[in-house]
This record gives sequence, C-alpha cells and structure tokens, in this order.
Amino acid sequence: MHKSIYERPNKPTRMVIPQERKAPVLEPFETPKILTVDRATECHVTPGETAQQMAWYLEASEENKILEPSAGTGNLIYALLQEGITANQIVAVERHVALAESLRGRFEDNTGMEIVNRCFLDYAAEQPAAQFDKIIINPPFRKTKLHIEAALKLLRTGGRIVALVPITFEHDAAELLEKLPNDIFTTAKVYTKLIMIGE
Repeated sequence: MHKSIYERPNKPTRMVIPQERKAPVLEPFETPKILTVDRATECHVTPGETAQQMAWYLEASEENKILEPSAGTGNLIYALLQEGITANQIVAVERHVALAESLRGRFEDNTGMEIVNRCFLDYAAEQPAAQFDKIIINPPFRKTKLHIEAALKLLRTGGRIVALVPITFEHDAAELLEKLPNDIFTTAKVYTKLIMIGE
C-alpha cells in the first residue's frame, strides 16, 4: 500500500538523474502573475526552472506537433517557446475559463497557437488517436492515471511524453528522470517526480 503523496516519508528521498539526461543550468525564467483559482482546478503551477527542465527533456524539434493537456498559467508553453518551438506547433488544452483566457493574453503575440478551453479528458475522447509527436504535462494529481492514459492515446508511435507526476504514480513504460523537492509548489507540499514515456 502506497503512502499518501502529501505525507512526509519515513526515509529521505534521493534525486536520481541519469548522467546522459541531466538538464543543463538554465537561464532566468519569466513568471507571470499567478491567478487565484478555485481549489477544484488542482492548478499546481509548474515552477519556471522545472518547466525548463521538462522542455529540455522533451527534445522537441521544429517538425513536431506538441500537446500541453493541462496548460494552466502557461509555464510549460513558455518553456517550449524558449527552447525554440514555434507557436503553431503547440496545442494547449485548459478547462478553467479564467486560465484559458489568461493563456490567450499571455501568448497573444504567438499567432498560430491553438488554445482549447475544454476538459482534457473530454477533448482526448473526441480526438483521433496518435496525432501528437510530443506531449508535456503536469496533470491534476488526483487524476494522473486518467490523464496519462488519455495522453498516451494521442501520442504517435515513436513519440515522447514528459510528465510531472506524484511520486506514487507508476507506469510500466515510464522512465524516471528525476525526483523533485517537496517545496516546488507554493500551494502544497507534495512529493513529485519527472518521468518520460516513449522514445
């Protein structure tokens, strides 16, 4: 039986970063004003440095079609743009109306980006399978499994998912990239890790 992701473990955790995947030292990150949203959104905003690490691990190229299924305030999108990805490669899905509107404002100069104001699970159910090359995701923690399975449905063969998930989440195809500190979120102390699924 797993401990709650919100409990303090009895033993200290160790960060595991395979040398060939260790992220580089990153430049300062532009962080927007954080919106106040209702608790039901589970909007744990991905910190700038973590977002940059995730974008680096994704290894996206200019030929890739990229999905951000839980776009929130847009930090993962901003990190992708900083990596040289163009706006018209990105589809961002966000169910919260205020957050979706904030995304449109934040990225209004990035024409061609598709921002969808929908629940990702509903969006994924209606979409053709295997249409994205890369997926970068920080899903709602209590529905991580559902969101990862929905993302996998949309991933093309040979594609890659990089996800920020609770430490308790397991998937047979997931590779651990690194364990994260429990103080990276301002709204909760939660034990998380970065994983990769795919090639």
